[in-house]
Amino acid sequence: MSETPQLTEYERAKLRKDLANLRRVIAEHVDWNRAHDAGLDSISHPLDPIITERADPERNLALVAIAMNEQEDTSYLGLVSAGLLEDIFFMENDVPIPLLKRIEAEARRNPRFCWMLSGMYTTSFKPEFRAMVESFTRGISLDDPLPPLITQ
Repeated sequence: MSETPQLTEYERAKLRKDLANLRRVIAEHVDWNRAHDAGLDSISHPLDPIITERADPERNLALVAIAMNEQEDTSYLGLVSAGLLEDIFFMENDVPIPLLKRIEAEARRNPRFCWMLSGMYTTSFKPEFRAMVESFTRGISLDDPLPPLITQ
C-alpha cells in the first residue's frame, strides 16, 4: 500500500475557507511594501495586527505559502521571511510538533522555502528551532537569486 503524498503548504493553504481573504491580505501587504520601498513612509502598515499576531501559526504559514507561490518580488518575500515566517518560531509556547514537521517537510522539498527560511533572524530562537532552521539554510542567503517554484 502506497502512502498518500503530503500536501505542500501552498496546496494546504488553497484548501482553506478563508483563502480569498488571505490573498487580499497579501495583496494589501504587497502594495504597502511597494509604497514603503518607494519612500512613502507616511503610509500606515495595513497588517500590523496580523504580523504581530502570533496566536495563529497555521494562518501565518498559510500566508507565507501564498506569498511564496504567488509573489516574485524578493524584497517583499524577504519582509515575509522576517515577519510572518519568523513569528511562527516566536510563539510563547513551543511550535506544535505537527506544524514543525510540516515546516521541515516543506524545507526538504522546496528550495524557495529554504531561501525564505534564510531571511529570518534566528538569534533569539530556542536552540532546537535555530538548529533546525540552520540545517536547511547553510550556504543560502536572501542575496542569492530567488529559487524557482516547486510545483509538486
